[in-house]
Amino acid sequence: MFRITDTSSGFRVQMSSRLDLIDRADELLAQRLLSDTSNLDAFAVRILLREALLNAVLHGGRQGEDSPIDLDVAFDADGLTLTVADRGPGFDWRRRLDRLDVLADGGRGIPLMGIYADEMQYDSGGNRLTLRKRANGAGAKTLQRT
Repeated sequence: MFRITDTSSGFRVQMSSRLDLIDRADELLAQRLLSDTSNLDAFAVRILLREALLNAVLHGGRQGEDSPIDLDVAFDADGLTLTVADRGPGFDWRRRLDRLDVLADGGRGIPLMGIYADEMQYDSGGNRLTLRKRANGAGAKTLQRT
């Protein structure tokens, strides 16, 4: 499943929890970024999207196609907001913030997103992530819990 719905500020995708659909979502976002007139860093935005969806598929959906993932992309005058939610049990994201082992098989997604996002916010359950990228890249980086 890969359902696209246009919204007033961007688009929403409901997708099956499959690795190959990450590429499809990335291609959709890349097309929208080409038509966007703001000064967004397309590389950074695409890294954010791919890492957020990869975590949702591998950990939240466990690659089970029956466990959908929701992606919301909203453009505004100041930049872009990406929200990724899965139906998984969540995780304690607070314990993962400062751990980066470049030689490990995994565990680089959250630190990478922290580098490229201007704001990064998990919900309290750890299965909904909101990322903000400002058009000019300025501003303090924040990590918040809702």
